[in-house]
Amino acid sequence: PGNIEWVLGYDAKDDKFLDVNAKYKFGNNANHFIQFGQFKQPGATLEELSSTKNLDFISKSSNTNTLGTPRRVGAQYNIGDANWGVTASYFGRELTRNREHGSGYAMRGYWAPINEAGNILHLGVSYTDKDTDADFIRLRARPMADMVGTRFVDTGSSGLRASDRNSVIGVEGMWVTGPFKLQAGYMQTDVKRYGNFDDFSGDGAYISGLWNITGETWGYKAGVPTTGLPDDPSKGMWQLGLRYDTIDLTDGAVVGGEMDSWTAGVNWYWHSNFKFMLNYVAVKQEKGVLNDDPNVIEARAQFYW
Repeated sequence: PGNIEWVLGYDAKDDKFLDVNAKYKFGNNANHFIQFGQFKQPGATLEELSSTKNLDFISKSSNTNTLGTPRRVGAQYNIGDANWGVTASYFGRELTRNREHGSGYAMRGYWAPINEAGNILHLGVSYTDKDTDADFIRLRARPMADMVGTRFVDTGSSGLRASDRNSVIGVEGMWVTGPFKLQAGYMQTDVKRYGNFDDFSGDGAYISGLWNITGETWGYKAGVPTTGLPDDPSKGMWQLGLRYDTIDLTDGAVVGGEMDSWTAGVNWYWHSNFKFMLNYVAVKQEKGVLNDDPNVIEARAQFYW
C-alpha cells in the first residue's frame, strides 16, 4: 500500500526462494528507496539485475554466472532519478537453507548521459566485497549452457581453500540507437588467501550486439534495459543477436582454465507474454594441456506476465 512494495517469489523446480523483500519509496521518486529482505545485489551486472524476459541470450555471460553475487538477504539504500543512480547494500546468506553464505557489502553507480526514446547511452561501475563460506570458494563456468552439468573451467574442489575474502569489481556499458543495441561488461575477482597460499585473481568479459529486425527499440528503467512489446502482435518482434564471451580462472598455481565462446541467437517475442529463443554456441576451453571445444544448440520457450 502507498509507498511500500512487497515481493514474494519462489522457484518450485529449484526449491529455493527468489525475491522476498519489502521496499519503501521516498515520495514519488521510484529511484529513491530503502529495501529489506532478499533481493538481487547491486554488485551484479546488467544481465543479473534484468528480468529474464529481457535477457538477449539463453545463458547469461560467464562473468555474470561465475563472478557475480546474486540474491542475498540484506538491506539496501538507493538514490537517483531516471538518468542516474547510486546503490549500497549490506548482505548476509541466501534465504534458502544450505545455499550460499558469506556476509559482505555491494555498491553500484550508473549514469545515462543520453536517455531518450530510441537513443540511450548507459555507463556503470560496481564493487562487491564478501566473506567466503568456511574459508573456501570455488569458481567454475558452464560452457554457455545452463542445463549442462559438466564444468570444464573450474578452480576445483580444493583449489581455493584457505580463502578469507572475495572482492569483485565490474564495469558495464550499453548503447541503444533505434533497433540496435550494443552491450558489454567486464568483471575482475580477487580472492585474499592466508598461510602459504598466494592470492588469486580471475576475470571475465563479454560484448554483444542485438538487432530488432522488425524495427522496435528498447526502454530504460532503474539502470537496466527493458524490452518493449511488438509493434505488430500478429507477427511479433524478431531479434538477431551475436555475443563474444571470455573468462580466465587460471592464476599461478591455480589452473582453473580459460574459456572463449561465440553465441549466435534469434529471439521471437509474440504478443505480450510469450518468448521463443534459439542459440548456437561455439566454445573453446583449455586447462593446462587439456582442451574441450563443444558446440551447443539450445532453445527456450518462455511464458511470462
